[in-house]
Amino acid sequence: MPAQKRLHDGAGADHGSGSGRKGLACARSRVNETKATIIAVMREIDRPVASKELHSIWSEDKPLATFEYHLSTLVMAGVAELVIGPELYFRLSEAVEGSVTQRLFRERCR
Repeated sequence: MPAQKRLHDGAGADHGSGSGRKGLACARSRVNETKATIIAVMREIDRPVASKELHSIWSEDKPLATFEYHLSTLVMAGVAELVIGPELYFRLSEAVEGSVTQRLFRERCR
């Protein structure tokens, strides 16, 4: 006997939106603690900072690549910007308004 497949009959689907989904909302994303702490440290220092400097003042033993990764994602999100000098420095963007963490993670739901 052939295996029978049960097809979705569309009952309960939200036909008005055209998505076939019923009131799905974005899951609340967790803010990465390292990233949030980097932002707090950058606010406290209040000047451009290199990833090496963040690495040297950090109390936990994290690889330098961790800081470089988080700083690059902050730049891509528009929260931080690059400052060119003898080294590559980062500073918080002046255009950031409101909560930095809100700005960082609200794009996930679009």
